[in-house]
Formats: sequence, structure tokens, C-alpha cells
Amino acid sequence: MSKKYDYRKVRSHRAYKLKDACRLYKAEGLHEQTIRGWIKEQGLEAVLQGKTYFIHGGVLKAFLKEKSEKRNRPLTVGQFKCWACKAVGSPVGNIISRLANGRNKSLAGYGDCGSCGKEMERLYKRSQLPKILKTFQVKQNQVGGLCDSSCSTRKTHINNAPKTPQHEPEKYKPPDTSIENANSTKKTNINDKQYNLFEG
Repeated sequence: MSKKYDYRKVRSHRAYKLKDACRLYKAEGLHEQTIRGWIKEQGLEAVLQGKTYFIHGGVLKAFLKEKSEKRNRPLTVGQFKCWACKAVGSPVGNIISRLANGRNKSLAGYGDCGSCGKEMERLYKRSQLPKILKTFQVKQNQVGGLCDSSCSTRKTHINNAPKTPQHEPEKYKPPDTSIENANSTKKTNINDKQYNLFEG
């Protein structure tokens, strides 16, 4: 991972030798060879006098500020960052080889780096799923609950009308009171013999 250099340490109205700039960022471990790489490969303007490079403070400050802004700029949906070669770009063929559930309810996309060919991993918010499916061709989708209109599971329930029971339950019938009354009179009627027993 590239180190962060606070551009506010640089004074705009002075010139810096490479060793002066390295002394300024001693805590970050800035080396002269790193600055030479910035000059040759990343377009940092410098003046060569003999064997010594001089960099104007304003130029160095603007360069480090731009690097800091690029570092803090979020990736777009279509971009991956390769942790092996630090390249930022789309995976090879714009193809996500595997889309799976990631950490903390996120989505993890995997693709091959166009620079070094190694596998890249990128975490997405779950709300970005529609954009992911529009941006990339997903070969293997392991995220649960993702079905389109042609999904076979939705076709299994063609008739969504509420089902009615085949047999209606039997209606409640109130008890026959005449039978109960007849039974009760039978129980309360005492014949003459029993009555005589009570009186005697």
C-alpha cells in the first residue's frame, strides 16, 4: 500500500533537494529513489543541476496533494483494485467470476486483474447489487434470493387464488331440548312404592 504524505508540510516558496524532501518525510520513510521514480514515471517536475535534482516547493506540494486526493477517491462500481500490483481498473473481460456474500452483510466480487492476472476481490454494499448486475457479466452467483422473472421457482405457483376447503364443516346443531326434558321428567318422577317408603 502506498504511503500517505501530508502535503501541508511543504513550503511553497522554497526549493527542495531530494535529501531535503526525504528529511521532511523522515517519519514516513520517504527515500530518494522514490522521488526519482515520481520524476521519471509520474511526471513530477524537477530541475537537474549537475547530479542534483531541485524541486520547487509549490510543484511538490501540488503533486502530493493530487496523490492524496487520488488515494481518497472512492472506486466506482466498475472498478477493482488489485492488492498485488496496485492497479485500478475493471476485471478482465468485465467479468466477475464469482459473486458471494461478504462480511457484515456486504457482497464480495471476484475477478482477474488485467495487469498481473491475479485474482482481485472487491466488497460492495448490498444496495449496489442492481448496478453490479448491469455493469458486469457474473459467471457464478452465490448470493441467495437473486431470481429474475424467468426463475423456475416462481413458475411453480401459477394459481395464486386462495384455496377453498373441499369439505365444508358440519353446521352446529343445537341439542334437542324435548329429549332432555323427557329424560329429566323420568328422573324426577317417583312411583307410588317409592313414595310410600319415604312417608313410612
